[in-house]
Amino acid sequence: MSSLGDDSFERFLQEEPEAANGDEEKAMELVTAARVLISFTMKPRGRQDDYGADMAKEDEEAAMTLLSLRGEVATGVTENGAKIHDLHDLPKKLKIKIEKLNGTDVTVVAEKQLYKTDLNKKENRLLIAEKTILNPFLNPDEEKQLDDKEGIQVTVIQPCLETAHNMMLKKWTMNKNKYFALIGNWSSIAKKEENYLKIGCMVRLLSFRKESELFLALYVKA
Repeated sequence: MSSLGDDSFERFLQEEPEAANGDEEKAMELVTAARVLISFTMKPRGRQDDYGADMAKEDEEAAMTLLSLRGEVATGVTENGAKIHDLHDLPKKLKIKIEKLNGTDVTVVAEKQLYKTDLNKKENRLLIAEKTILNPFLNPDEEKQLDDKEGIQVTVIQPCLETAHNMMLKKWTMNKNKYFALIGNWSSIAKKEENYLKIGCMVRLLSFRKESELFLALYVKA
């Protein structure tokens, strides 16, 4: 991490996001560090005593900074924190696919920018930070399974509309941050040319039910 001397503040803001180099965990750490730095350096002289109170106020700002750095979109949350369902840009072919499966309870789970680590064959997982989940999508039993460090078997509709069976959704904690991890044969989804999954592209993750079975659907946002 950059030195925090008198001349380093602007350099910190310019260099540290690049230092993340596509790593979500590093990006999360950098935002936390930036939040602390900004809290101390950007306050008028004499207001340091109010630091504790100001930090609580600045949590929302830090969250928005986090979303910006990670490429997440903040438009899925209203000003009062309420979650919304926004399916206006659901691709027609995906909508037909869900209808043919008699899918119900279609829910926007998350939106994110893909990082290098998301597409790394050795990593073989898609990470979604828990704090960026836009809407609840699990039932109580599934929540308990994940909290008990068990996995949930899910079927995934790929961007190319092919179905990937025997995928697994788990919850991981890394550097005190919680993530949903889609694992199993994720690398085959990531490398499939017809899915057009590239570093930097924005994707949206949906959930729906076929009877009680949990499905996930992923598509690239235009």
